[in-house]
Amino acid sequence: MQYLGGKQRTAAKLAAFIRPYVAERGAYVEPFVGGASMMAAQPAPSRIGGDANEALVTMYRALADGWEPPQHITEGEYADAKRRRDPYDPLTAFIGFGCSFAGKWFGGYAGNGENRNYAANAASSLRKKAHGLKGVRWHAGDYRTCPLIPHAVIYCDPPYAGTTQYAAVGAFNWGEFWSWCLAKHAEGFAVFVSEYTAPPSFRVAFEVATSTGIRTKAGRELRIERLFVPADADYGR
Repeated sequence: MQYLGGKQRTAAKLAAFIRPYVAERGAYVEPFVGGASMMAAQPAPSRIGGDANEALVTMYRALADGWEPPQHITEGEYADAKRRRDPYDPLTAFIGFGCSFAGKWFGGYAGNGENRNYAANAASSLRKKAHGLKGVRWHAGDYRTCPLIPHAVIYCDPPYAGTTQYAAVGAFNWGEFWSWCLAKHAEGFAVFVSEYTAPPSFRVAFEVATSTGIRTKAGRELRIERLFVPADADYGR
């Protein structure tokens, strides 16, 4: 499961690096919750998870409340969900991401192949996260409108520059995003950003090699996942 699996391979390492700062501050906010691997792996007394895709937030709310994702989705069910795109139905995000090729938002029906059942894989991934999402307060909307807990750790996993954009919510303005991060840092939040590169006003706090879904002659393409913090931050050292 590409998208709903999100950072499953690297979440444990990233979460472990951030966890001491979360423990110190007692609060964690994730405005780009995406696949929710980081949120599920990052316990805190007070947590807020947000995403611009309302259907995704609906699904996570339902999952935390006991909703069971299905094991099979037919092509007809996929077409119906794509047509309706009901943001208040947890199946919309489950089908739109978990049952689409490469986890792209309604990017084409990926059904029950000879060696892979996309719906079953997606359901398994979500069930593993369900317990870790209990108690999260959810927000559906732009990162700039996400509620914040005073002095919390803010972890951001925005659409990466130079990669295929998040078709579910439209274009993304990186300049505004980096300025927002610096503003939150100045207000006393501990801001961590996952990206491959960042402006000079940020520094690398942590990095880990990860493979992408892109296959080359040498195997899967390797990239360095980096956690950036503002250059003058006294955290992330």
